[in-house]
Amino acid sequence: MNKEQNEGGFFENILMLLGGISGAIFGYNHGEFIGLIIGALILGAIGQFVGQLADTIFKLIFIVAIILLNNTIRIPV
Repeated sequence: MNKEQNEGGFFENILMLLGGISGAIFGYNHGEFIGLIIGALILGAIGQFVGQLADTIFKLIFIVAIILLNNTIRIPV
């Protein structure tokens, strides 16, 4: 068994799920069963990409805030 799990970030998981659901609904309305599958895959992939980007930006902002806080505390008086 593979003990390593590929866990995505918070925004990645949420946006992939929402993209898949909305893609399935949109695809079903425009192309029945095949449209449902294709819409879910395409919008799910787009949601995953946007979620990865949002997670990366959030991590970058957090790291910059921690570095600025560290520099503020270490200023010699």
